[in-house]
Amino acid sequence: MLEKSSRAVIERLPDSKDEHQDQKDLAFCQSIAQGNSLPTPLKVHRHPCNSRYRPLKLQFNNKGERDTFIAGFNKIRRSDTSITAIETSPRIRRDLTIDELKTLRTSRKFVYDENKKAGKTIFIMSDIFYKTNPNPRPFV
Repeated sequence: MLEKSSRAVIERLPDSKDEHQDQKDLAFCQSIAQGNSLPTPLKVHRHPCNSRYRPLKLQFNNKGERDTFIAGFNKIRRSDTSITAIETSPRIRRDLTIDELKTLRTSRKFVYDENKKAGKTIFIMSDIFYKTNPNPRPFV
């Protein structure tokens, strides 16, 4: 549990599943960190699963570094060319327990369904929960 508190997870990042994937992922994360004055992850690994894009787990020294990296990644994800060039629009979050993952998936489904039904973003995600969006935009 202590390790989880200092880990971040990048979802929807392309995955070639070759033997050098971890080195490529670490180099990618290090270049983002160095280019944007963010903490550098100590190590990375892909979560073993059958998903097309296995989640990438980033290990940091502590929770503070993890939180700084997550906030920085979210700030630059729409402007940094190394991220915007990725077709799948990667997103980042903290590492979650099994129960938290269930809550996250339920919340994401609710937000998507309600926004689609309304035709605008009336709900947004905040960590693993949803909240009302004060500035709704058209839902695409």
